[in-house]
Amino acid sequence: MVEKDIRRLLVIDDEELVGVVSLRNILTGEPQHVRKYLF
Repeated sequence: MVEKDIRRLLVIDDEELVGVVSLRNILTGEPQHVRKYLF
């Protein structure tokens, strides 16, 4: 997301917007899962 300057990802289900995920959501969600991608 950082490399492509993407700030938010849209969550679509059956062509309907059901949510928005930000980098902050990912980083604060499950730290043990995030660590394996960042370090």
